Amino acid sequence: MLGKLMKYEFKATARVFLPLYAALLVMAAVTKLMFSLQWETPQIISLVLSIILMVAAFVITLILTIQRFYKNFLTTEGYLMFTLPVTTDKLMSGKLLVAMIWNVVCAGVVYLALSIMAFSGAEWSAMIEAIRSIGLPPADLTFFTIEFVALILLSLASSILTIYASMALSMVSNKHRVALSFAFYIGLTTVMQILTTVIFLIFLIPNTHMTYVYNEVTAVSAQEFFTADVIATIHNWAGVTLFITLGFGAAMYFLTRFMLKSKLNLQ
Repeated sequence: MLGKLMKYEFKATARVFLPLYAALLVMAAVTKLMFSLQWETPQIISLVLSIILMVAAFVITLILTIQRFYKNFLTTEGYLMFTLPVTTDKLMSGKLLVAMIWNVVCAGVVYLALSIMAFSGAEWSAMIEAIRSIGLPPADLTFFTIEFVALILLSLASSILTIYASMALSMVSNKHRVALSFAFYIGLTTVMQILTTVIFLIFLIPNTHMTYVYNEVTAVSAQEFFTADVIATIHNWAGVTLFITLGFGAAMYFLTRFMLKSKLNLQ
C-alpha cells in the first residue's frame, strides 16, 4: 500500500516538477550556447533566467512539500486520507519519501544545470585529480563518502519532519494556523540548535585532538593535513552529528505521528 501512496503522490507532484526541471536544463544549455557564441546581451538574459529558474526550483519544491502535507492531512481532504485502510505511519512515510526524492532530484538538476553552464571535460578531470591528490586511504575515503551521503539524507529527512511537526502542532488552534506553524518551526529549530551546541560542548569538543599542520612560514601539503588525528576527529564529529540528526528526526516523526493520531483537528 505504501507503494500505491507514493505512486499517487509522484503523479500529483510530477506535473509541476518535471516541466520546471526540464525548463531549467534547457535554459542552462541555452546559456552555455550564448557564452560559447559570445553574444553579450543574450548571455545576460539567459544567465538571469537560469538563476531565476534555479531559485524557483528550490522554492517551489519547498512550497509543494509543505502544501501537499498541509492540504492532504490538515484540511478537509484529511477526512478522505484518514479513512483509507492505511496506517498513519504509511501515510507519513509515503509523503516523506516522495518529498525527499523530489528534493534530491531538485538538487541534482540544479547541480547539473550549473555543470552545463560552467564545466567542461577539463574541469571535471581537474576536480577528480584534486580529490585523488589528497591521498586519503581508500577505506577512509569510502567511510567519508558514506558518512557524507548519510548525513545529507538524514538532515533532509529531519528538516522535512520538522516542518511536518510544526504544521501538526498548529492543530492545537483553530485559527491562524499558518502563523502558528511558523512560530512552532522557529521554536523547534531553536531548541534543536541549543541541544546540538550543548552536546558538542559536553561530549565532543573537550575530546578533540587534532594535529596542527600550519607553521609560521607556509602551509603543509594536503596529504600531511589528513593525519591520523585529523581523520579520527572528522569521523568522530561525523558520527556524533549523524546520531544527533537521527535523534531529532525520530523525535519529529513521533511528534507528528502523535498529533495526527491523537490530536487530529481538521479544518
